[in-house]
Amino acid sequence: MLIAANSSGADTLADKKEILRLEEVQAKAWLKHDWATISMMVADDFQYWSFKGIRRNKDDLKRTLEQSGEGDTKIEDPEVRVYGNAAIFTARILDTEKLPNGQTHAEKTCVTDVFIRRAGKWRLVASQETPVAEGK
Repeated sequence: MLIAANSSGADTLADKKEILRLEEVQAKAWLKHDWATISMMVADDFQYWSFKGIRRNKDDLKRTLEQSGEGDTKIEDPEVRVYGNAAIFTARILDTEKLPNGQTHAEKTCVTDVFIRRAGKWRLVASQETPVAEGK
């Protein structure tokens, strides 16, 4: 399959900035348990893989959000590549949460998110997060 890239560098730059903005909005909405905001950005046919190798969908994402105890998210080394109406976002993510015993737990992952432009709006259609071994 051949995918044509945007012909205008300005369009590609604007698309990259929009994807980065959406990722920031999503990270902030996640910390607030703001499903309304996340739901608008995530396609109805969205899917992702859990750390346990189980395929999940948009409804599963909502349940995960409801159970999330994350208190902070930092996006490191973000990169966006745009291919016409498709875009790929990659980054390292550092999530921190406060445990019931008062201790803080941090987890670093590498994430790949796939966005598709539908009716002029970017929608998240797929995601993959891989844990990073401690000390990396």
